[in-house]
Amino acid sequence: MPFLTKAKGILREYCENTSLVGLGYISNQKIHLTERIFWLICIIISAGGSYYLIREYQNAFESEAISLVIEGTGPQDKTQFPAVAICEDGNVKVQYEKLSDYIKELGAQYGTTEYSYDVEDFLLRVIFENMYSFGSLKHYCEPFYDCDDCVKCPQSGYKKLSELVRQNCSNLIENCSWNDKPFNCCDYFLPLQTSVGLCFVLNSEQTTKRNGPNWLETETGWDVGFGRLQMEVTHPVQLQLLNAEDVPSFFIQDHIYRIMRLQTDQEIQLSVQSTTNDPDVREISPQFRRCRFPDENFKDSSYKYYSFTTCVSDCLKRLQNQTCGCISYNYLVKNDDKSPLCDYEGFLCLDQSDLLRPRPTILQPWRSNGLVCKCLPSCTEHEISVVQASSRVNHEAKLSQIRITQTVATQQYRRQTVRTRLDVVVTIGGILGLFMGASILSGIEIFYFFCVRILSLTN
Repeated sequence: MPFLTKAKGILREYCENTSLVGLGYISNQKIHLTERIFWLICIIISAGGSYYLIREYQNAFESEAISLVIEGTGPQDKTQFPAVAICEDGNVKVQYEKLSDYIKELGAQYGTTEYSYDVEDFLLRVIFENMYSFGSLKHYCEPFYDCDDCVKCPQSGYKKLSELVRQNCSNLIENCSWNDKPFNCCDYFLPLQTSVGLCFVLNSEQTTKRNGPNWLETETGWDVGFGRLQMEVTHPVQLQLLNAEDVPSFFIQDHIYRIMRLQTDQEIQLSVQSTTNDPDVREISPQFRRCRFPDENFKDSSYKYYSFTTCVSDCLKRLQNQTCGCISYNYLVKNDDKSPLCDYEGFLCLDQSDLLRPRPTILQPWRSNGLVCKCLPSCTEHEISVVQASSRVNHEAKLSQIRITQTVATQQYRRQTVRTRLDVVVTIGGILGLFMGASILSGIEIFYFFCVRILSLTN
C-alpha cells in the first residue's frame, strides 16, 4: 500500500507539472468537478483527433510516397544491354538421333523392331515446351495399353531423357561477337533451368555476378555508342530478351522470337529505357511501392533473385505440387530440391489440370485453388522496346544468324520518394503539438516520472 500511495503521488505530481495541456486541470482538486470533466473530455477529443490524423497520414505516406518520372540521359549515363536467352525448341522436321536410339531400345524391350512414332511424339512434347498442346499427352499412349507387342510410353525418367536429347551450349551456339569483337559463347551463355526447359542466358544475375568473370560488358551510352550482339545457332531455338533478374517464361510473350529452321537471318533493333531508384525507395514497403527489389526474394524461391518471372515460376510449381502431388522436372532448379518429380500419371494430371503451360489467368485465386500469387514487377526492370524486327532465309548460310542492335537511350525512368521518414516524424510531431501541446520534452517527462521516479520506489 505505501508503494501505491507514493506512485499515486508521483502521477499527481506529473499531471500538475507536465507540459501537456489540460492534465494539470484534471489533477487540480481546487477547481470544480465539472471543470475537471470538461478538460478530460477536451483531452480525449484531442487525443482521438491526433490518432485519426496520424493514421490517415501514415496510410497516405505509404500509398502515395512513390513517383515514377522520366528524365533525359546525359553523357555519363550508361544503359545495360538486355539479358539474352537461347532455349532450344523442338521441331518435327529435326531428327533427334539419341531420342530415336532410345525408342529403338525401348522397342527391343517389348520384343518388336517397329519404330513407334506415337511414343516419339509423346516424348517430344514432354521434352520441348513449344511442342506441347493442352490435352495431347494421353492420346499418344492410351491406344497401346492393352497391346502386348507394342512399344508403350515410358513411365518415368523424363528429366534424364531431356538431358540426353537437348543440345548443350557448345552444340547450340557458335560464333558470338559483341561490337564485332569475338568471344567464347559458352563462357557467357550460362545454363539456367526454367519452366521452358534448359536455356543458355547471357548476363543473367541468376547465373553469374554482375561484372564478374562470366559477365560480358555490354553497356551502351553517348560516349561508348550503340551495341551489337551477333551469334549463330545450329538448331531451332527461341530467343528471349530479358531483364538481368528475369528468367525465360512462357507467361511473358513479348520479345520472344522463334527460329524454327536453319539458314534464317534474324535482325532485331531495340531500345532500352533503364530504371533507377532513389535510396529512400527501399523504406517503402513493397505492397505500396508496387515492386520488389531483386534481393527481396522469398525464402522458398528456386532462384537467387526476385523478379516477376521467377515469382510466377515458383507459384506455378507450388500449384502443380498442390494439385497433382508432384512437379514437372523443368521446375527442379536447385540440386538440393527434394520436390517429387512427376511420372507418367503425374504428367497426365498436370496435362488434364492445364498446369503444364497454363494461361496467365491461372494466377487468379479463382483458378488456382485459392493459392494466392503476390507477384509484383521488379523495381529494377527496364523497358525493352523493339524498334524493328525482321527475318529472312539466307540460302548461302549453313546456320541461322542472329543480330541484335541496341540504340543509345535518350531517356530513363527514375523512381523517387515524394515523402521521407523525416517528413513523417515532423508531421506527427506537428499534429501532437497542435492537439496536445506535446514536444520532445513531453516524452522526457513521461520517462522521468514513470520510469525513473517510480522505479526508485522499489529501491
